[in-house]
Amino acid sequence: MTQRNVEFINDLKDYDISAYTAITERYIDYASHNKAVLAVYQIGSTNNPGISDIDLVVVVENVFDPESLDSLKISRFENSEPARDLFIHDIYLYDRESFKTFRYTVHAQDLHLLWGTPLEVEDIHEEDMEALSLQNIFDFISSRLIQFYQFLSGGKLSLRGTIVRVSSIKHSYDLLKRVGIVDHEMEAFIRAIYEMRENAYTIHSQELLSIFLDSFKQFSRLVWLAGTCFREHFLPCYETVGLGNSMKLNPHFLMRFVGKITELNPPTRTDPTILYPDVVYYHYRAIAQWENAISLWARNILSGNRDEYYDLDVLYVQTLKKRIEAMALHYEFLSANRITYAMRGYPGFAVDT
Repeated sequence: MTQRNVEFINDLKDYDISAYTAITERYIDYASHNKAVLAVYQIGSTNNPGISDIDLVVVVENVFDPESLDSLKISRFENSEPARDLFIHDIYLYDRESFKTFRYTVHAQDLHLLWGTPLEVEDIHEEDMEALSLQNIFDFISSRLIQFYQFLSGGKLSLRGTIVRVSSIKHSYDLLKRVGIVDHEMEAFIRAIYEMRENAYTIHSQELLSIFLDSFKQFSRLVWLAGTCFREHFLPCYETVGLGNSMKLNPHFLMRFVGKITELNPPTRTDPTILYPDVVYYHYRAIAQWENAISLWARNILSGNRDEYYDLDVLYVQTLKKRIEAMALHYEFLSANRITYAMRGYPGFAVDT
């Protein structure tokens, strides 16, 4: 792919930290007048003003009030330029009950109360950490790769948005390191991204295109490394899955489970397939076994022979069940109130609603 195939949009604007503080304070003042709102938290950091985005978690009472909860959207709060620029995505919206297991759905440790009542939120149990780290890697990377392919097929890349989203590999790599895997090539890639973040105003479009295309390889490599750990630590016995085993991530993208890939080739606009290690098929098979909204979704989109034998570690299953039930509780609250997908933040899957 050549540079002329992609239109670059320079969406960098010169915001300092005071702009982030001001827009956050205005949102808190706005949200605090909603009687259902209990607290506003922040995750992530804004240590790269002009590049960083604001990630807010709003916790409300468990109510059925679609119009009132819909008003908490960033677009309903304010349609100013700072609001459009500094919030790359909408709020994360939870009710009190689903917020208790927030860290099992998002795996965010840096949760800071900005306003309201400190609410009960469970810490991740140490014995769950390794299994949960792999689960988050598998589910996050599939949704991120879909997003990248959509950008590529659209032929447009925004400078800031691309840098922020490619930077998200660091979170997944930090989870990979938690399970004992260190990869020097990936560390070099992450250093290059953060150097780009620090020098974004002088970046050339070809540099952006290069790191964006390389991100497909690095995100894919990361999930294959995680798959190796999954096989060695949590999948003591399994059958190799057939060629027909796949998962339909959305109407346009398919995940295929394969034994190996000889080379992670640069992506093309017309390739709608994401290749995952065949062992990860059993991660999704396990998800599909329970009776909740997320498991039902998994059963509907997972295809292939369901007769393969596998034996999954008990701790992995227990951690996965807790995570999926937490996600289902959150999903059901949002669905009952007909909240749009943007307000769901990152649910852990590319759930097509």
